Amino acid sequence: MALCSVAAFAGVMLLIFAREGAFDDGMRRAGAIGVAVFGAIPPAALAFAAIRFAGMPLGSRMPFVDWSILLAGVFFAAGAVSTLALGHQRSQETRGAPLIHMQQIRDAQQQLRSAFESDARDRMAAAVDDEDEIRIRRV
Repeated sequence: MALCSVAAFAGVMLLIFAREGAFDDGMRRAGAIGVAVFGAIPPAALAFAAIRFAGMPLGSRMPFVDWSILLAGVFFAAGAVSTLALGHQRSQETRGAPLIHMQQIRDAQQQLRSAFESDARDRMAAAVDDEDEIRIRRV
């Protein structure tokens, strides 16, 4: 049992510290999901045992102990769920930069150009002096 827990821990550490995009093709993606499921088994088993042992300790003779065990079971369950979420996240990563289409680049350039032009018009309109007064503007 200890050997399986160590192997599950090593699998989760592999998921955490692998480079980005390491699980981007078919077999590696399936491997990431399998490692996540294998890594979630020990905390899920501990969570099940703790929650089953504590039950719902409303009328308990030792409420501090029973509620502590129940809380530990909830934390182990959260750890199992987070391990599964990590495996899912790592299996959805792709290697390389995201693809940007030329139309998106043109749209961004047009928005930038129009923003600069409207800013220049606003500056020119603010710089016009109609009443022969001296205006000082801080830039």
